Amino acid sequence: MGFYDIDDLRHKVDVGSRLGTRWSLSTSKPGHGVAALRDDDLERVWQSDGTQPHLVNIQFARRTALTHISIYLDHQRDDSYTPQVISVRAGTHYHDLVEVRKRTFNQPQGWRHFDLAKTDLSRDEEASDHEDSTSEAGSTQHKRASGGHRGEVIHANLVQLAVLHNHLSGKDTHVRGLKVWGPAPTARQPAPTTQKADAASLLRMLEADDDADEAADAPEPARAGLVDPLMERAMRMMR
Repeated sequence: MGFYDIDDLRHKVDVGSRLGTRWSLSTSKPGHGVAALRDDDLERVWQSDGTQPHLVNIQFARRTALTHISIYLDHQRDDSYTPQVISVRAGTHYHDLVEVRKRTFNQPQGWRHFDLAKTDLSRDEEASDHEDSTSEAGSTQHKRASGGHRGEVIHANLVQLAVLHNHLSGKDTHVRGLKVWGPAPTARQPAPTTQKADAASLLRMLEADDDADEAADAPEPARAGLVDPLMERAMRMMR
């Protein structure tokens, strides 16, 4: 599935930027909060200002399908501020969050990814950097190594990223970028508004005046046999 290829943006969308999504942090230094974390400028950084764990909360306006979380870490510049152990939790609200991923990093440099495929949730911790592959070949090798195709995406109203431990036991943390990805809508799954618009158009066509040449010449039973199934189909689409 294309939406499990990290670099293939044709099959995924940044669901963290959707209207109504709320971001919050456990703590932050002035000028180094949510805006800095979400900025595409990797020179900007979220810096926590408190005790661990350091939390990022992403609350969606509705139940949302999720495929990946991508985080940008820079050990070369951030040293002991760099996260070493990160947990990803998901649920409907704060009271029912469940850990779905946990990774330990060794001096990470660049984007690191958390695969949220449902079939892999039994793993306690990511033991390798397969998910950080930047090629389709790497993605294919990981599928083969894990026994086949990836499973279904997970759905959640709330996602929480928790920095549990920093390199060199650092107190506060630095994160330079964070993206939350979900599958893009497909042509086989039209948006409800588009489907209803098509149904309304069909109804208008069926309710058009009956003085067209072919309709006027057709016997009444034949016309009824043609229109009734179309009307039923349009009404089903409108529901």
